[in-house]
Amino acid sequence: MIAGDLRLFYLLWLMAVETDTFEADEPEPMPGIGPMTAALEAFAAFFDIDPDLVHAAAERPAIADPERIDLG
Repeated sequence: MIAGDLRLFYLLWLMAVETDTFEADEPEPMPGIGPMTAALEAFAAFFDIDPDLVHAAAERPAIADPERIDLG
């Protein structure tokens, strides 16, 4: 996280999604979390985050297309 890798927070968001903490239309915090690192995989496994959710998030890159970012 010190280097600016915020993908751990996405995994925390997935945990909240599993417990229905967010409304169905709540936007994702980032476009994805791919590629996965061993540390992220270990975190997801340790906290028993649904592997299907993790896999789906890992299929998309963590960085959005800069052309599509809305800065307000």
